[in-house]
Amino acid sequence: MISRELTIDFKIGIHSRPAALIVKKVRSLPDYKIMFSHNGKTGRADSLISLLRLGIAGGAKMTVSVEGNEEEEEVLSQLISFIKNEVAREG
Repeated sequence: MISRELTIDFKIGIHSRPAALIVKKVRSLPDYKIMFSHNGKTGRADSLISLLRLGIAGGAKMTVSVEGNEEEEEVLSQLISFIKNEVAREG
């Protein structure tokens, strides 16, 4: 498992629309266990409710963790890029 810290650079944070985009992306990667952590809480990134429960506001720092095969680093980089670019536009 590898992890990386990420700052949510969009104002509203991870509310229902950005969370839905993240869940859709994560579900397209079924060979990986992807988790988000924030303020001592951890949630599955393939669950809308789990993401919303984390209460990740704009400007917050969170940790993204990926567990899977030897391509973990690539998957983590793609996911962070997706959040910083695609999800940020919707947020």
